[in-house]
Amino acid sequence: MSSHLSFCIPGLLHFARQIPLIPSQDKPVLPALSRFLSKADRITETPQATLWAELYQLFLTSNHVQQEKIPWAYYSYNLDKKKKDAITSSSLGDKKYCYRADPVSMQIERDMIHVFSGNALQLSSQEATNLIQSINDFFQDVAWQLQKIGQHWYIHSDTALPSSNIPPSDTQVILHFSVEDKKWQTTLTELQMLLYADKVNQKRLQSGKLAINSIWLWGESVSTCQLEKVWDKVFSNDTLLPGLAWNAGTDCSACPDNFEQAIEAGLSDKKVLFYLPVLLEAIKNNDIYQWLNLLQDLEKNWFMPALQYLQQQQSKMELCTLNGQKYIMSKQHGYYFWRFSKRWDNFIESG
Repeated sequence: MSSHLSFCIPGLLHFARQIPLIPSQDKPVLPALSRFLSKADRITETPQATLWAELYQLFLTSNHVQQEKIPWAYYSYNLDKKKKDAITSSSLGDKKYCYRADPVSMQIERDMIHVFSGNALQLSSQEATNLIQSINDFFQDVAWQLQKIGQHWYIHSDTALPSSNIPPSDTQVILHFSVEDKKWQTTLTELQMLLYADKVNQKRLQSGKLAINSIWLWGESVSTCQLEKVWDKVFSNDTLLPGLAWNAGTDCSACPDNFEQAIEAGLSDKKVLFYLPVLLEAIKNNDIYQWLNLLQDLEKNWFMPALQYLQQQQSKMELCTLNGQKYIMSKQHGYYFWRFSKRWDNFIESG
């Protein structure tokens, strides 16, 4: 049995239109990536609407149908409960709906709202506990309750609430932000007024930190959504994939710094997923030169040693760009003399 190694690298084709405008001397050579793209089979699939939908698709078997609303809260909640209580129960409590309710700081700028979350908030565990207590004390007569498990906030509700299909990002910009449900919009307004006056936020503002002035509901989950096992091993530093992996009964570890460290963990006769979103930082900054530098790091730490591994082992490697493009290569592909070697940027330019 041979191993199947899948490298998922979102953003690999992002600067396709700008690449031709970059002087040749500023483009790195990247021989391993060039060889891989030249020799591999290219498969084009219908891309999903968002990156998060693409990630979810990685954990679906052919028997599963992609859902319109991905139940991220279910996977996240049960993993957090497992870490906290060492339980295997998939219960979402006595409420029908479960949501991730990430604390955010919304900054208004003209007709846009910038949403800051996660590490950008520098929110301590005690601050989070105090804020949640204040919110639950104020909203005692509603059909939902806020809860903190691990590092994440959740809302359990008897009724469906307006929510997003994607998590907030630290510099996400939302145009024409509005909430259709008037009752929930009123609740959000009351919540913002409560948070504005809260002692936690007053202290945060005095210390130069962002105030927590709202919550971001996303990942609506109604019932259990059990996944079948697709991967034997997942490497990821992302906060969402571990929940999918645990639900599917797959071991998930932090992604190593390079492929050689991954080899030490054991890859033989396994189907392994590596999630490497390192290019997203450059895309967020709209910096193609930063993107090129990060691409060189991927060449050194991942593409080059992975290609050497492929030439020595009976394995199959897959490069997935998470936008509908896959490149699959085995050791035998290296002998496809009719597939002439081309520079990597020729493939990037063509999308």
